[in-house]
Amino acid sequence: MIIPWVRIQWISDEKGYGLFAIQDIPKGTLTFVQDGLDIVIPEEDLNSINPSLKEYVEKYSYEDFLGNRIVSWDLGKYMNHDDEANTLSTGYGFELAVRDIKKGEEVTDDYRIFSTHHDTENWHVQTSQKELIPEFPADLEEMWDQKVQNAISSIFKVEQPLKDFVDSDVWKRVKRVSENQEEYLPVRNAFPLRYHLHLGNLKS
Repeated sequence: MIIPWVRIQWISDEKGYGLFAIQDIPKGTLTFVQDGLDIVIPEEDLNSINPSLKEYVEKYSYEDFLGNRIVSWDLGKYMNHDDEANTLSTGYGFELAVRDIKKGEEVTDDYRIFSTHHDTENWHVQTSQKELIPEFPADLEEMWDQKVQNAISSIFKVEQPLKDFVDSDVWKRVKRVSENQEEYLPVRNAFPLRYHLHLGNLKS
């Protein structure tokens, strides 16, 4: 579910629609959480989808940790990519604002974190199974983690309209992280499972 503080707006023929804040969204605000109404398409079912629908799935879906394609039922699917996105996916299964987002500003995400099928330029490595998986420079991952960690410090200081969609155990874990009582879970834990199996670097 996308945060209710956004509206859809046409941008251009090249970019299509985008999401824009209808009020200020403070740093640390959860902006997206997967919920029970989202469409979950297992990776093995992709080839059986009607070609016309598959084009839609390729354009509007994101990839979860297990490699499933998720199509948001609400406006979440219209959030655009930006290399300097003002929201980021986290290792905790939700996205959050990593800086203050002003009313009227486009709300963007960094597709590179959660998607191996969108065009993410050169950040890929070929595996022995002839598939592409993300491979990012260490400084890029470090930048993502610095932004997320900084935003987590504000999570419990701002209003959270999506809090009830976060698993209670995950929320407790994030609370401990914000209080420096538990080690932070890096953004790379949001990468598809094939990435971790290939590089052997999964941390739980």
